[in-house]
Amino acid sequence: MKSYTNTTLGFSLNISVPSDASEFDQLAGRVGACVEEANANIIYRGWNAAFREAFADALIKSTGIKRRLDEKAMAKASKRKDGSTPEIFESAGSYFEFVKATEGKETVAYQDLAIEVAKSIAFDPKPAQRTGRVSKELIAAAESIIAKGADALEKVIGRLNERNGLNLTLSDDLTIDVEELARAIGVEQARKLAEMQAELCD
Repeated sequence: MKSYTNTTLGFSLNISVPSDASEFDQLAGRVGACVEEANANIIYRGWNAAFREAFADALIKSTGIKRRLDEKAMAKASKRKDGSTPEIFESAGSYFEFVKATEGKETVAYQDLAIEVAKSIAFDPKPAQRTGRVSKELIAAAESIIAKGADALEKVIGRLNERNGLNLTLSDDLTIDVEELARAIGVEQARKLAEMQAELCD
């Protein structure tokens, strides 16, 4: 076993975790458990999100029904450097429910489309900076960091740049675009997850 530092509720806590896949499998009580859990984790944290967004885009193209803006989320969002408000669309799930209600169809009616979209989404455990819509959770995390002030923000940006090869910079008024910071936080989360899975399954 080895010590793993986990951060939650503002605390840094050391947890005793398996040091390799064999140890993980032994604790789980079955052979191959580590790889199964790693696969499930990547699908849950990465593949599912990619599928939802790709499926929503496919629905827009096939139905012509536009995805609505999330007015409540936009009202809470920080302004961009130019003073404009970032566009935050409703979740893919909310949009799908809207499409079904508009067309008067059940989920099964879109099964073929879902299968086609799924074929286009590769299983990829590598951490990567996403270019699609930013989740509400990451936006909230970025806003929280920005609210702490320039000193804390500069420290966070330095760490994100060093750990992930990014090039985040503060503007002249010592702030940063909330979406840009949110995406960088997402990269950091993906990197940590990939490192832990790689260590466990090595």
